[in-house]
Amino acid sequence: MHSFVAAGASIFRVRASRNSRPAEAVKREFPLAGRRSGEKMTVVRAILAGFFSLTLCVSASDQVPVKRQPPKLPPLVAEPLYGVIVFGANSGNPVWAVFDKSDKTLAHYDVLYLDLNADGDLTPAGERFSGAAKDGGSDASVRFELPRLKEPGSGREHTSFAVVWRPTRVSASIKWLGDKTTNAGYGTETGKYGNFASSPDKAPVYVLGHELPFQFQHWMSGGLNRGGETDFKVFMGNLGEGQGAFCAVDQQFLPASDYVVATVIYKTETGAEVREKFDLKERC
Repeated sequence: MHSFVAAGASIFRVRASRNSRPAEAVKREFPLAGRRSGEKMTVVRAILAGFFSLTLCVSASDQVPVKRQPPKLPPLVAEPLYGVIVFGANSGNPVWAVFDKSDKTLAHYDVLYLDLNADGDLTPAGERFSGAAKDGGSDASVRFELPRLKEPGSGREHTSFAVVWRPTRVSASIKWLGDKTTNAGYGTETGKYGNFASSPDKAPVYVLGHELPFQFQHWMSGGLNRGGETDFKVFMGNLGEGQGAFCAVDQQFLPASDYVVATVIYKTETGAEVREKFDLKERC
């Protein structure tokens, strides 16, 4: 038995229960069939093997190509942390985001250099931002926010752009074109959320916005257990580059009349192919 539930915050849930013997490894496809005209269909592939454990896979051709050189930096106080932000399909104008500290003895990062014009030069005074720390210890966070941001290259204007540093993760969010919110920095598990890197070559890439064909990433799903019921949950949005770089649309993105159609394709132990389609209409 399979039952599918569309959940809020762009999370779609699969409840699965099977009593048959494990099938041979085959591909399962989840076509995203949005009901708006002209919207592209995205297919996410998973592998069904062993005791029905699933692992999401996305081919390299699905990644957003980002050409980047290490940024030019002003004199820094602490060891920097590097990240890259891309606005939708505008991968030709990547924006460097680099954390620093106002005092080397601080436990948190309270300075952000943001390459607003995407020229790779972070030395102008207008690209240095300060944040105030909130709480402390493992709950500490520093938020940097720009009420309005003009996208380099295209000139499109977005609102409520924010980057938040935490001890073990970095998130980013934006109201795309001043309308729908997207949030970046999601991983497959809570311990695998996005974090900036200690070197430019390892910097994660967060792809904000919702103009690209949608992709999926599973979230805390584990495996599908034979003879029992298991939640299989996925985010919907953009797959970035690096661990925890997924950017998801929120639960308000799809209009109430729109929904997703999921197609499950698998083989039985006799080799017969079975296809089942499910309308994901329920949200929470």
